[in-house]
Amino acid sequence: MKTKIFGLLLFLFVFFAPTFAYADEYSSNEVNFSVTSGVVIGDTESTFDKTRTITGWSENGSVISISLNKKNASGTLNNYANYEIEIGPTGLFSQTVELEIGENIIYIEACKNGKNTSGASCVIKRKNRLIKTELENGISIPGINTMIALY
Repeated sequence: MKTKIFGLLLFLFVFFAPTFAYADEYSSNEVNFSVTSGVVIGDTESTFDKTRTITGWSENGSVISISLNKKNASGTLNNYANYEIEIGPTGLFSQTVELEIGENIIYIEACKNGKNTSGASCVIKRKNRLIKTELENGISIPGINTMIALY
């Protein structure tokens, strides 16, 4: 009987001890975050919309900063809006941002005490709504370089 108990204990130790020894949580020195909808990181897109809702997740206790920038006529980057979201226990965030007409450069950054910040950017080109109306109401005839607008 002692040998069966000893064998069972040995079996349990051999198969479960390595699991306990390596079950430590992985720790990185960079804040993890992901954008799940609203923008495509690293991409450029066009829209007629005045606003965009950016959603995603990050580590509990981190802060997501969203900054919107635009280049002026001389090519200098000017910041026109900033948003900050503190991440709670769910890890989720959502922020609606206002887009200006032209090229909007969006930079999203996550930071947390004691960890390196991580960030990513994208570009959204907001077009004037008049262009949308002209495109919706116009007729394009193949072989002719002009569009006929029906108003």
